[in-house]
Amino acid sequence: MKRIIIITILMSALSAANLFAQVGFSAGYLRTSLQNDAHKQEPLNGFYAGLSYNFKVASIFSINPGLRYSFGSRSDGKMEFQSISTKKSTQEHFIEMPVSLTFTIPVSKSVSVVAYGRPTFSYGISGGFSYEFSRRSQNDELLSFKYDYFKGKATAKNLPDELMNMINENIDKDSYRRYDVLLGAGAGIVLANLCMIHAGYDWGLLNRYKDKDNGSIKRNVLHVGVTFLF
Repeated sequence: MKRIIIITILMSALSAANLFAQVGFSAGYLRTSLQNDAHKQEPLNGFYAGLSYNFKVASIFSINPGLRYSFGSRSDGKMEFQSISTKKSTQEHFIEMPVSLTFTIPVSKSVSVVAYGRPTFSYGISGGFSYEFSRRSQNDELLSFKYDYFKGKATAKNLPDELMNMINENIDKDSYRRYDVLLGAGAGIVLANLCMIHAGYDWGLLNRYKDKDNGSIKRNVLHVGVTFLF
């Protein structure tokens, strides 16, 4: 009998939770700043997209766990030497799990103002810089060189394995940790309970360098986006 009562209570609680829960699809713009001890690097611009689950705890308070993919890139310049042109770029790919604590204040029947704070748990899928060498006259690719600073390894096209092994043994490696934790806050507007327009900022808490002798570098992210509620 007690088991039946407990199961009934749990099922009722889950049913009630589902009545006050919404699934959301989010997408938007990211601007990532990498701040280290020596100088502030040029930011990476990109986007994010993912899903969230809005679990309403009280009339104005909800918890919003989510899962998203984020991407950032920048062009690090172009060099030309005789007939050869060289382009350098940096890219980063992450899978992230933000967990927002959100306060929603109704302004009218169709408009509400929201404010949120959250930690974001981040995992680096890949990231690093690449060089592309091409002929200036024909613009055809001669050689591409990539360094993944999560793996601490370089790869290239059209280079012998012996030369690649020599490069990997002698390259100046700035290796980054894959895991990061960010703490952020933001605000937005909910329209007709169908979509939320929002913006915020996340501050990186962990040193991304694997080798502490390199100093400290942290990842800070500005985000602007929209969430569609279903």
